Amino acid sequence: MKRLILASFLASATVVGTIAAVATVTAGHALAAGPLGDLSSLQAIVTDVESIAQAGDFAKAQTRITDFETLWDKDEEMMKPINKKAWHHVDDAADAALKALRTKKPEASEVSNTLSALAAALDSP
Repeated sequence: MKRLILASFLASATVVGTIAAVATVTAGHALAAGPLGDLSSLQAIVTDVESIAQAGDFAKAQTRITDFETLWDKDEEMMKPINKKAWHHVDDAADAALKALRTKKPEASEVSNTLSALAAALDSP
């Protein structure tokens, strides 16, 4: 009986230790990548949207910014608790870019300015 209890205790300790190690590595990766974790996928989308918008294809830019919005919303539950201030900073910039692109007649300068601001927010949340 003592062996069974000891074996159960050691197994539990191993599981808890493994979970703690995974949590530490995950948290370390998030901090190493930035205050909201790895934003490279979002940054790549914004770069695409900027290029498309500079070419004057606002319909295609609207479609591509939706990819950003979808990914941003999907990751909100994970990112927002990590750093609410940083998350809101990027979210506000994203909302401005979405609004600029989704107007009936997007203005090139407004779209460019808001996308640049979004890119800057992602670079330094």
